[in-house]
Amino acid sequence: MGDTNEVVCKYEKMEEWKTTLENVNQTMEMLILKTMECQLLFQESYVGDALTEVNDFFDSLIEHLYRLSVFYTKMAQFIDMTNASFSESDAKMTENMGG
Repeated sequence: MGDTNEVVCKYEKMEEWKTTLENVNQTMEMLILKTMECQLLFQESYVGDALTEVNDFFDSLIEHLYRLSVFYTKMAQFIDMTNASFSESDAKMTENMGG
């Protein structure tokens, strides 16, 4: 087996990815709230023929942002599970090799 520092670095990189995804997800959640606020402001202030189309646009945008948020959450969970699985496998391998 390779250098144990190499293994630790790989796990640290996975944690960095997970943290990045969690940060992006927080930004997505903020964007969803801001988009909802914009939609409400638009509904309260706009008078015109395009109200339905613009509302449809905001609804679609909110839905797509939500889907991205779910995607980033699932990716962070996947990285977390993968990291745990790798750690468990390494521990079993070390145990089986008498270390």
